[in-house]
Amino acid sequence: PVSELAITAKIRTYVLAAPRPNAELLKVVEAGLEDLAYGRDANGIWLRILDGWTLADVFRIGGSVMALPDATHSINIKVWRRTRLFAGPSEKWFAEVGTLAYGISSLAFGRNDSGGWLRLAQGWIRVSQVDVEGDIQQLPVVDLSEVVITAKTRTFVLRDPNLSSRFIAVFEAGDEALAIGRAGNWLKIAQGWWVAAEAVSSSGSLANLPLEGKRIAFQTVRTSHVLYNEPNLYAARLGRVHRGEVASATGRNRQATWLKTDAGWVYITQAPTRYIQYEGDLMSLPVSFEAALASFQSLLGRIKRPRHLYSTPTHNDLIAGSRLEVGDYFEAIGRTEDGKWLKTVDGWINVSRRPHLSVHLEGNIVGLPISND
Repeated sequence: PVSELAITAKIRTYVLAAPRPNAELLKVVEAGLEDLAYGRDANGIWLRILDGWTLADVFRIGGSVMALPDATHSINIKVWRRTRLFAGPSEKWFAEVGTLAYGISSLAFGRNDSGGWLRLAQGWIRVSQVDVEGDIQQLPVVDLSEVVITAKTRTFVLRDPNLSSRFIAVFEAGDEALAIGRAGNWLKIAQGWWVAAEAVSSSGSLANLPLEGKRIAFQTVRTSHVLYNEPNLYAARLGRVHRGEVASATGRNRQATWLKTDAGWVYITQAPTRYIQYEGDLMSLPVSFEAALASFQSLLGRIKRPRHLYSTPTHNDLIAGSRLEVGDYFEAIGRTEDGKWLKTVDGWINVSRRPHLSVHLEGNIVGLPISND
């Protein structure tokens, strides 16, 4: 593929508004005039120059017409400041592939889903950096042949797929990246780092992404097993692995009494061979953060039902005007001994009544330090 080809008119010809003979005449091109072709129609019969469309066979062309991008749907753009081009629709998550100087004109052949980025032959450019002639929404949304994820809210990019991993960067709301793999509730992006799946929307099915990490297949025997959303018998129930059904374990708790699957956690007690059949060493599975009962400095949480904030873990000390709404994220830095109150950086929230319906935590609260102040 090429971004442009030099062309020279062999005879006097015309530039039209569309790639068809009866389209509106825009200008006349005299024999010998040199120009650049930026695209073509689907069959390579017509060439797209900045001024419009013209027949390919009346030009001497410095290369293969079919190497140009299909410009059937395209609009003119002009760069009003020197700006960078990227391999995808994000400055943060895609490599820089070039620059366009001030005053340069080009063609846009597509856009991202939000319309904030345009696809040129040379790469991707922000709409805010160019003057556009035409309706951006008429451009086709470009299929990157990968799953593009977009941050729904401000979240974090981590080195590994667990919240105890090293912090890498902030993924701002609206940022886009390519998802190339998955592990449990985490997505791997093109740079090899990880983001939480629930914090992003996606352009395609996440189920089609390759699974990352070690897996051990197991089959339930004797009885069916309940699936939980965390390794805790009091956690929310997500479903069942029925007797005789085969599942795949991607992680474990430290004692290997719980196995993590893509659908949830399964309790197998301290005598797993009595309840499941498997090949391999369960202890070779990674210890998932959600199962680890070691002490944590903090846990990331999200509100599922509105919660008031209190200055102490009692209902007597409401912080006036403070309230966490559905979807808000918070950082839990402590808990009461009975686990009915969580301490956040802004105050205490009560989770005593059906906690799995009130908040979602990326981990087990047992690992949080006990605090009463």
